Amino acid sequence: MTPQDLVKIIRDHGRFIKGLRDGRCADLAKAQLAGVRLKGINLSKGKLTGANFTDADLTESDLSRADAFNACFAGADLTKTDFSYTDLRGADLRRARLRQTILFGADLRKGTLYFADQSETQEVATILTEADLEESDLRRSNFEGARLSGAVLIGADCRQAKLKDCDFSNAKLRGAVLDGADLRGAVLQNADLDSASLLGTDLRQVNLSGVNLSRAKLEDAVLDYPEIAQSMVRRQTKALLRETADEIKEHEAWVKTRGKTGKRLQKAGTSFREADLKGRLLEGADFREADFTGADLSQAKLTMVDFSGADFSSADLRGACLDGANLAGAQFAGADLTGASLAGVELMDDAGRPTGKRWPVNLTGAKMRGSRLVKAVLTGANLTDTDLTQADLTGANLIDAKLDRAKLDGANTQAAMMPIPAKSA
Repeated sequence: MTPQDLVKIIRDHGRFIKGLRDGRCADLAKAQLAGVRLKGINLSKGKLTGANFTDADLTESDLSRADAFNACFAGADLTKTDFSYTDLRGADLRRARLRQTILFGADLRKGTLYFADQSETQEVATILTEADLEESDLRRSNFEGARLSGAVLIGADCRQAKLKDCDFSNAKLRGAVLDGADLRGAVLQNADLDSASLLGTDLRQVNLSGVNLSRAKLEDAVLDYPEIAQSMVRRQTKALLRETADEIKEHEAWVKTRGKTGKRLQKAGTSFREADLKGRLLEGADFREADFTGADLSQAKLTMVDFSGADFSSADLRGACLDGANLAGAQFAGADLTGASLAGVELMDDAGRPTGKRWPVNLTGAKMRGSRLVKAVLTGANLTDTDLTQADLTGANLIDAKLDRAKLDGANTQAAMMPIPAKSA
C-alpha cells in the first residue's frame, strides 16, 4: 500500500463517518502499516482485521467500534486512543503503550482463526504482556483468557470488566479499580495489588500466591476461602506493625520531648487494617490516605494528626483523642467514636504561652454515615459538607460546631448539645 493509497482511504473514511454519499468505510484488513505515524486519525467502525500496526503511532486516535480482530499493535503508542466497543479478539498488544486509553466495552477475548479450507481452526489469545495500561478505561470490557503478565494497570478503571482466566502474573495493578469484575480462574501470582479496589469482585479459583492484599479493599468480594484472604490481610498487617514498631517508638519519643529526640511518624497511604493501636501516642503523625478499616484505636492519643482521606470504616475509636486533627474527606462508615474527643487545640506562641485561639478539628466532607458518636465532644469542629446521615449523636457536644451543608437526615441528636443558629440581621 502506497502512502497515497492510505491518504485516500483515510479521506474517504472521513466522508463515510460524516454520512456523505461519496464516503467509503476504510478497509485496511491485513494492511502492512508497521511504524506509520497516524496520530489523531479517525478509523471508527473501520475494518482493521489482521492489520499490522507494529510500533505505529496512533495516539489520540478514534478506533471505536472498529473490527480489529487479530490485528497487531505490538509496541504501538496508543496513548489516549479510543477503542470503545472495538473487536480486539486475538489482537497482539504486547508492550503497547495504552496509557489513559479507552477500552470501554471492548472485546479482548480469545479469537478463532479459520484456515483457508475451514477444515481446521486455531484459537488465539489476546496478548497484552508488558503492555502499559496505566489509568486506562477498561470498564465493561471483556478480557476473558487474555495474557496480561507483566502488564502495567496502575490506576486503571476495570469496573465490571470480564477478566476470567486472564494471566496477570507479575502485573502492576496498584490502585486499580476492579469493583464488580469477574476474575474467576485468573492468575494473579506475584501481582501488585497495593491499594487496589476489589469491592464485590469475583475471585473464585484465583491464584493469589505471592500477592500482597494488606491495602486492597475486599469488601463483598467473592472468594473460595474468604477466611484465607482475611488471614492474609491480618498476617501482613501484623508484619507491617512489627516493621514499624521502632518507628512508632521513635515517634512517641518525638512527642514526649517536643521534637528534641526521636522522629515524626510519616505513614501516608499505609494500611493498618485491623491493627491494634490501642492507647498509642501518635500525636502529630502523618496518616494521610491511610487505611484503618477495622483497626483498634481506642484511647489512642491522636491530637493534630493528619488523617485527611483516611478510611476508618468499622474502626474502634472509643475514647480516642482527635483534638485538632485533620479528618477532611475521611471515611467513618460503621466506626465507633463513643466518648471520643474531637475538639479544638489551644494555639501557643513561640514562648509557649496561650494565644487565646483554637485550632478546630477539620471534618469537612467526611463520610460519617451510620457512625456512632455517643457523648463525643465536637465543640468548634468544622463539619462543613460532612455526611452524618443516621449517625448516633446521642449526648454529643457540638457547641460552636460549623454545620454548613452537613447532612443530618435520620441522625439521633437526643440530648445532644447543638450549635446555636446565628441570628439574622
